[in-house]
Amino acid sequence: MWEVDSDVGSRSTSSDGLRRRQGWDPEAESLASHMDELDEVLEEEEDGCPLPSTPEDQHLLDAEMAEVLKAGVLSDEIDLGALAHNAAEQAEEFVRKVWEASWNVCHFRHLPRWLQDNDYLHKGHRPPLPSFSACFASIFRIHTETGNIWTHLLGCVAFIGVAIYFLTRPSIEIQMQEKVIFGVFFIGILSIIVSLWDRFSEPRLRPLRAGVFMVFGLSGIVPAIHYGVTEGWFSQVSKASLGWLVLMGLLYILGAMFYALRVPERWFPGKCDIWFQSHQIFHVLVIVAAFVHYHGISELASYRVTVGECSMPPSTIAF
Repeated sequence: MWEVDSDVGSRSTSSDGLRRRQGWDPEAESLASHMDELDEVLEEEEDGCPLPSTPEDQHLLDAEMAEVLKAGVLSDEIDLGALAHNAAEQAEEFVRKVWEASWNVCHFRHLPRWLQDNDYLHKGHRPPLPSFSACFASIFRIHTETGNIWTHLLGCVAFIGVAIYFLTRPSIEIQMQEKVIFGVFFIGILSIIVSLWDRFSEPRLRPLRAGVFMVFGLSGIVPAIHYGVTEGWFSQVSKASLGWLVLMGLLYILGAMFYALRVPERWFPGKCDIWFQSHQIFHVLVIVAAFVHYHGISELASYRVTVGECSMPPSTIAF
């Protein structure tokens, strides 16, 4: 008796499922007219080969798809792992291309934490991009980094032109002083590599970054003080272009203050998202200070060539 009740309950449950699948109308048709179809459904379920009649039965669809895919792969002797890996790579490449072609600027709150550097710039931020080509293409779009990119890019091009100008001039014998200068240059490269560390860009290290920039700009104070002590301050002003070096230092300090204090966007939140933000002003002042420095050392070199040589012979400088 229990087996009969169980069988009836099973048929009743399956009957409910059949009603959902076939759109059964109890007023138009009787349960007896569907018993043959019900038996077919039960037989299919017992054989492990369900045939879902509606897309809403997602579990059965997934099971059926998995069985078909597995059978096809095994019959063709294809590595399922390699197939899945290739499919994942193709999907990733497709998503990357779509993202590169369609990314939009976003609000500050949608940026990852390591890019949330200035909360006074509200809109127009460039999101993280997945490739170098996408980053390069973003140079020509308008976002919060556009001014920062171009103020440094134009300055870089200008100094490349200055370097080409000097490198194409007649070569002279390289002295020890030049080796010292190049040594300092490579020490500067090491500091640049450190500045590329991702943790160095975190918002909480903004004062440290501003301090590093100020140290870079004020590094010329050390040789200026040395010259003033050995040759006198009047000679330093009249012969060593101290005024230009002082102006350079003031410009560096002013730029670092703009950067650290985040002015003017601090006073006008959301109004300087694209242009006239502190980072752009900082870049402009740094480029101007660099050319002021270049002008000052050019006057030093001119004085060295036209008036007299250094009183300290080169042989005293050695490693």
